[in-house]
Amino acid sequence: EASERIPILPLTEAESQEVLTTAGITGDRLLSTITEICQGTPYYMYLSVKRWQKIQQRRSPQVEDFAGKPEEFLTTEAATWDPEELRMLQVLAIPRQWDEARFDRLMQQQHLETWRGRFAEVIASLYIEGVAEGKWRLHPLMRQYLLETQPQQQRQTLHQGLYEELRQEYLQAQTPQAAILLLDEALDQAIDSSHSEEATAWVLAQMPTHQEQYQHSEVVEMLRSLVKRLGETVTATTAKAQMLLGYSLSELGETEKALKELEIAKAQYAAVGLGDSLEAARVEYELAGVYLAGDRTFDAKNAAMRSQELRQQQLGKDAPEVAEVLNRLAAIASDCEEYREAVFCCDRALEILKSQPQPNPIQLATVKKTAALENLQILRDKRNS
Repeated sequence: EASERIPILPLTEAESQEVLTTAGITGDRLLSTITEICQGTPYYMYLSVKRWQKIQQRRSPQVEDFAGKPEEFLTTEAATWDPEELRMLQVLAIPRQWDEARFDRLMQQQHLETWRGRFAEVIASLYIEGVAEGKWRLHPLMRQYLLETQPQQQRQTLHQGLYEELRQEYLQAQTPQAAILLLDEALDQAIDSSHSEEATAWVLAQMPTHQEQYQHSEVVEMLRSLVKRLGETVTATTAKAQMLLGYSLSELGETEKALKELEIAKAQYAAVGLGDSLEAARVEYELAGVYLAGDRTFDAKNAAMRSQELRQQQLGKDAPEVAEVLNRLAAIASDCEEYREAVFCCDRALEILKSQPQPNPIQLATVKKTAALENLQILRDKRNS
């Protein structure tokens, strides 16, 4: 059909009228009315053609069947649904996408038994589109309308239920890739759930696991989306999101972007009264690394020393986290050709790590490597003197 071949880009008035006339719609007033209400939106054009075809089966379509303001287009469309269909579509608007199994679970959970076993009928709807093999979704414009118009409490409860389901699926995921895809979907639900602060905090708490698995590109995309949706509000959650975003960007070599996000995180932690917290110490530690990568050794040393100070205050001078900062201070000292200072920092870091009941082997190896390189540089300097 002509309606199936509508271009993706917004249509001009001439293109819109060509689509309508090709579909068989005639009459200057009717063409003008439909063109005006659709405002060049391909999906609205598609629905208008389908509406015209449906009415034509019973009678001759009239201008009044399509008249209205552009912003009321979907409201007019929704008026044709019965209550059960509306409820079903509202439920399907909650997930970004779904397969047949999730569709059946959602219908069962929401007591929409009349729609169970009607999956083929649902995905044939004008409002549904396939996104991947075995996956479907509501058209984005329709999904947005259904999310915005359903009662807030109902929507938040639905988001909360799906978040909890996705959280359990995430915990049972068999591969890191499957896990992070589920975490991304869980985050999408957490933000608008009835317990959004708690749910979003849980998702953020899983991020370091995926950063350790070097899934930084995926983490960056998720955190950028989160920061955008949280808006201008400054909380400990937004600060943590900025800090994690800055760290992943630095690991991807995006130094300038990382610096911007980490400096925002630092300011936000200070704004919510957490400027002396362990979270703020982590920001200072990451800032030290970014400053060092940008050859700003003075700033790097100040940030590392601030991180060391905060960690010693909160955890004690013999904590492994203090050893981590000392190793970074050693790298900074080495960059400044202060090799004896670098060795001193390494020795102190090794002393701390070896004193732990169960030393972290990776952290221990990292410090040993730094120490070996610094001692080698000192020997070279002695030979050359």
